[in-house]
Amino acid sequence: MVLLHDIFFYLSSKEKYKQGVTESSKRAIRKAANNFSLQGDIMFYRGTDGHSMRRVVFSEEEKVTILEEVHAGHFGRDRMMEKIRQRFYWHNITAHVDNWVSTCEPCQTFERVKTEPIKPVAPWHMIGVDLIGPLKKSRKSGNDGHLPHTWLS
Repeated sequence: MVLLHDIFFYLSSKEKYKQGVTESSKRAIRKAANNFSLQGDIMFYRGTDGHSMRRVVFSEEEKVTILEEVHAGHFGRDRMMEKIRQRFYWHNITAHVDNWVSTCEPCQTFERVKTEPIKPVAPWHMIGVDLIGPLKKSRKSGNDGHLPHTWLS
């Protein structure tokens, strides 16, 4: 995998390489560099569409700052990914965001539980039962309740 630092060095040094880089690595750096550009000392990722410019983030401290700011509203993983990817780029954004959201206590506390209905495996595997009562005693049977049931499967 080509490192962002290698691409930055290649672009900032007028297409030169660090010492000791193999020929296959040079080819990979050249190919990857086509998706990046420099504006001063700031590197941008053009992406596959070639139009959107996202700033490349190198330092872990800056990544944490971005994650904190974007996650302040606790809107969840997908919304956070969307907001970060609109403006920034770094390798493994998805892993960083997943880790951030999974370790956020408020998000874990108030996350909606995603449950699926239980699927029956055979007829009469699931039934629903309600108990209604006490009711006025029946003259005929003397019962004071009703036990309706429903076949759910």
